[in-house]
Amino acid sequence: MEESVNSVGIDIGTSTTQVVFSRLVMKQEQGFGRAPKIKIVDKQVISRGKIYETPLKADGGIDAEGIRGILKKEFERVGCGPEEISIGAVIITGESSKKKNARYLVQELTEMSGDFVVAEAGPDLEAVLAGKGAGADLISLQEGKITANLDIGGGTTNICVFRNGEPVDTACYDIGGKMIKTRDGKVTGRSEAGKRVCEAFGIGLEPGQRANPVQAERFCGRLAELLAAAVGVEEGGEEIQRLLKKLITSRELSGTWQPELLTFSGGVADCLESETSFAYGDIGDILGRQIGKNPGLMKRFKIRERETIRATVIGAGNHSMEISGNTVDWEGRELPLKNVPVLRLHLEKEEDLDKMVVSSNL
Repeated sequence: MEESVNSVGIDIGTSTTQVVFSRLVMKQEQGFGRAPKIKIVDKQVISRGKIYETPLKADGGIDAEGIRGILKKEFERVGCGPEEISIGAVIITGESSKKKNARYLVQELTEMSGDFVVAEAGPDLEAVLAGKGAGADLISLQEGKITANLDIGGGTTNICVFRNGEPVDTACYDIGGKMIKTRDGKVTGRSEAGKRVCEAFGIGLEPGQRANPVQAERFCGRLAELLAAAVGVEEGGEEIQRLLKKLITSRELSGTWQPELLTFSGGVADCLESETSFAYGDIGDILGRQIGKNPGLMKRFKIRERETIRATVIGAGNHSMEISGNTVDWEGRELPLKNVPVLRLHLEKEEDLDKMVVSSNL
């Protein structure tokens, strides 16, 4: 028996906000001597929404009203109401997840979007979703080679390594297209990571100065070297290695799995052959071009991934959920339980169990 359900993925990122609607086909499988199991057997994207600039308030927080307006437009555009959505995910990614009102916003949005998974996506989750949305998992399975996807957004680069279709390692670095912001030919902003890279290599690009294309090319060339070192395709020298350590936001790759193929996603991935400079009010197009010129990265580049700028939101809508086994019995509180925190437990030895405190006050 098969059943089709509507799914939505909503990604509120550093630079852009996107909404994607999908249709998932679920099938109940059963056999002699085993309990029935429901599996997702087909996934089809039915609407790739417009790409919006993430609305921010004057104090730097996310503009909740602006986000609601975007969702209202996209739901109306596809002629679908929240009551018609069965599953999906709202995720706040990149630098947006660090905004002070991120948690409040993401909980509020579920009330108008349907009952489904909601998360301020940390770098691990974001890396996995982007990698699956870009198709790096399938490439690793089909090619039989370890494949890493680099999801390069406005604020960060999330890396996920896949082996035989499964994620085996993740990393995140403060490398992105909005490290340097520009307007009207001048530098208007520079992130702390951007400042660190400029100082390490004697590059100007200070706020208030002219947005010098030559300096920007040099800056982005160094960023490409840093990314090549991050995935282990180039050593990069001592200075690159030292700087790379300072740009880690969560963790670096363990080194256990050496990528044989690379894919790229995120807005910067659309600029690998760009001929423009500062076209988006930042260095994203220049960074994409320098990545496209880096021999270590391009030698392993697998053409062509399924998605680039929409990879994370595709991953959220199509790959953020699995159907669990059968629920035999439940007594007590009514389902569904909303906004239940999820904790990642680090258990390395049996003694760690004694340190756990379990509460039933959900």
